[in-house]
This record gives sequence, structure tokens and C-alpha cells, in this order.
Amino acid sequence: MLRYLLGIITTFLFLASICGLLYIFDQGGVVELKPAVLAGLSRFSGWEEVFEAYNIGRLQIKAVEEKEQLLAEKEQALADLRQEMTKKEEEWAAEKRRYELEIRRLQLGGAGGMQGTDVQISARLLEAMSPEAAGEALLKMNFETGVAVLSAVDPRKAGKILDALPPDKSAKYLDKITLP
Repeated sequence: MLRYLLGIITTFLFLASICGLLYIFDQGGVVELKPAVLAGLSRFSGWEEVFEAYNIGRLQIKAVEEKEQLLAEKEQALADLRQEMTKKEEEWAAEKRRYELEIRRLQLGGAGGMQGTDVQISARLLEAMSPEAAGEALLKMNFETGVAVLSAVDPRKAGKILDALPPDKSAKYLDKITLP
């Protein structure tokens, strides 16, 4: 009887050691026991659908992983597009500022095709002249150009130049300078 009992214990120890080794190999990634064990269990009555359910679950996990990968790629593409859009907006804002500065420069420069620096140079020249000579030079200029140049002149000197002009011309320039 003792031999019989020791034989049974030895058998259980042998099976336990094999199961332990298989478990260790499964955890280490050497073998994959789940499909084999589930396929073996599906042979017993009541367990037929276990292996099929496991396969369906594996397929669903693969589908979810593929969708997650696709989602990550789309998020990366969206981030790239946002970055590109921000860069374009910055470029457009810089170009808009440049155009606004150019428009402002042209508006300050006056009409008649004179550039802002030309108006400033002409204004400095008028300031250096005597009021009578500056008045004559102003009358020889295009009216809009004269207004732009006179606007750039120091107000005290502009007053002396306007005082040297005939009253009707002086009033015309003064109206144009004071009214926007």
C-alpha cells in the first residue's frame, strides 16, 4: 500500500514539475501555451467554444491594435498639419505687417509718386530756404506733392512759408493739411 501511495505521489510530482516548467517557458515567451491548452480543453464537453472565443478575442485585439496604430498616424499627420498651418499664419502675419507698413509709408509719403524719403529730403530743403524762396518752390510743385512736403516741414517754418504765399494759395494748402 505504501508503494502504491508513493507511486501516486511521484506521478503527481512528475506532472507538477512538467506543468511548472511549461509555465516558466510560457512566461519567458519560449512557448505559447494558451492556444494549445485551450484547443485541448475544447475536446471536453461544455468547453467546445472556449478555443473559438479565444481566437475571436485575438482577432479583435489585432483589429484594435491596427486601429490604434492608424489613429496614432493620423494624429501625427494632424499635428504636422497644425504646425505647418501655424507657420503659414506667421508668414501671412509678417507679410500683412509688411504690406501695412508699405501702405502707411505711401500714405505718409503723399501723392504724386514721391517716396517717403523724397518727401523728407524735400521738406529739409524747404526748411533750409528762405520763406519766399520756399514758397515759390512749393508753388512749382504738384499740389498733392506740395501738401505732403509741407506736412513734413516743421510747423513754425511751414507757417512762415505759407505766410510768404498769396492768401488764396496759402488757404488752399492750409485746408488740405488740416483736413484729413
